[in-house]
Amino acid sequence: MGREHPSREKSPPAGNRADALNVTFWGTRGTVVPFVPSAEFGVHTTALEVWRDGSRPLFVDLGTGAIPAAEAALQRGVRDFDIWLTHLHSDHISGMFSYAPIYRSDCRVRILSAAPDVEAALTKWFSPPYHPVALQDVGAALEFVPMPPQGRYELPEQGLTVFWGGMPHPQPCSGLRFDTGANAFVFGTDVEIAADGRGGALQGLLHDPFSAGLTAIDGFFADSEIHKYPDWGHSSWRQAWDLCVHNQVCQLLMTHHHPAQSDAALRDMEAVARAACKCRVHWARERDTWRLEGNHARKA
Repeated sequence: MGREHPSREKSPPAGNRADALNVTFWGTRGTVVPFVPSAEFGVHTTALEVWRDGSRPLFVDLGTGAIPAAEAALQRGVRDFDIWLTHLHSDHISGMFSYAPIYRSDCRVRILSAAPDVEAALTKWFSPPYHPVALQDVGAALEFVPMPPQGRYELPEQGLTVFWGGMPHPQPCSGLRFDTGANAFVFGTDVEIAADGRGGALQGLLHDPFSAGLTAIDGFFADSEIHKYPDWGHSSWRQAWDLCVHNQVCQLLMTHHHPAQSDAALRDMEAVARAACKCRVHWARERDTWRLEGNHARKA
């Protein structure tokens, strides 16, 4: 493993089964839906569901994957929806138009984000001529919670603490750490690791106050092409793996897949990476759930 950071704890505090943390990937694509058919890795843009056992979920982003995520949650009886938006690029909010809870009077939808002027931006997006129904006319009780560029936020109903910080990306994006005190998952979508460096916000999220057991990081570009796209705000799997090694994170998921990459191409990239990293890296697949217990991750 990489050299140890002097302030880094080697392991989290001891927890119990109630601290178990679960993450479902409802959308794994970046920018737009695939240019090619994709039965294995998925067709939806970014959306995640994060929850502790016995607690209601927290949702991340409103890509098209948020549509089936909401439908599944409604069928389970969820009526309160907390959604953390990493940023406002269209692939991360394009599921909003068909997001069922927004139209239901029995639902509460709370949107948390460090994106500047998030309420004004989404009100403009969710209005004519882009959409026939204005946001103020939807059925749900809708609340916006603006956040500073970085910080921590307690979600006692979910039993989670969320830490976040800005990632290098055009119109900056928030990286997120979901922490139970015993398990931690870090989500680094739309991040240019080469610009963030080893002293950036993503590294802090990965190792403070202890090394995360699982992280999912943007792998939009292949290693062979990443050098062609400086300042695009994306990364490759090897950059992500090197960062994980340096911060003692043993399990890496690559996400935000390029829409031009077929299932076969993604599978080949995954095989190369897993051979190089002793099987400690996977490519995220739509509807896969990962579970953290004792800060050790496994596919559920």
